[in-house]
Amino acid sequence: MKIELPQNFTVLQGGFYNADRNVKKVEWRKVSGPDSCIIVDKDSLKTVISNLREGVYEFELTVTDKMNLYGKDSVRVEVVKRQQLSSEIIFKNLVWDDPWGPSLEIKNISTYIPTGTPIKVFVQRDNTSEWKEATPLSNNVNSSVYEYFIETRPNGNGFFTSYGSLYIFYYGRDTDDTPDVKIQF
Repeated sequence: MKIELPQNFTVLQGGFYNADRNVKKVEWRKVSGPDSCIIVDKDSLKTVISNLREGVYEFELTVTDKMNLYGKDSVRVEVVKRQQLSSEIIFKNLVWDDPWGPSLEIKNISTYIPTGTPIKVFVQRDNTSEWKEATPLSNNVNSSVYEYFIETRPNGNGFFTSYGSLYIFYYGRDTDDTPDVKIQF
């Protein structure tokens, strides 16, 4: 079993067959692994193990009957750090639109990036190798040359009516090029 941090707990569940129905004791114990873990209910077939840290654990379940005969089984639990995947998409040679000022549109951004994923947006103009970061659109005075927003209103508002589109606004006049847009997520 594998668990990714920050989740630091899981459920262990065992079972047994005892034809005589004379089970005296059920017990979970940690065989190996970091010292940090807690077995919430050691005397139950189903228990929670918590306070797990990165590493490999082995837990053992022992079932003992009234004649002190027993059976054992073990389970391995690996706890790993969640991988921070950084991805990017580049849209090449976009065309400026000018409904209320120069802007670029990437339709249906959620087909490329899951909804709600934090993003950074960059613009690269034809005449430079430099990527300029666009900032999220706000009501505050912004010193950024580029701002962006994602249209989340089903019917849009005014000229920006494509639900799910990413719009990037440019506060300048030179729009004779076909810029590239990079989105990091």
